[in-house]
Amino acid sequence: MPVVTCLIACTGQLEDAAAEIAKVTQSRQEAEQQISASKVKMDVLSNYFKDKEKELMRSVDFNRLHRGLTMMATNRHGHKP
Repeated sequence: MPVVTCLIACTGQLEDAAAEIAKVTQSRQEAEQQISASKVKMDVLSNYFKDKEKELMRSVDFNRLHRGLTMMATNRHGHKP
């Protein structure tokens, strides 16, 4: 009879282990999905801010050019900047 008791106990432990493996597998899949979603969000935000930076740099360059042309025009007419 002790062999049967041992088999029953081992079967229960195997079932518990299988259930735990299923939980861990599900948690891992959810974590991988969250990582993937986070990477997509990060890429979208990175692209957005890169575009904003380019836009601001163009604006700064335009303002510098405009100031330079204004100063050149002022100097050409004999006025001090």
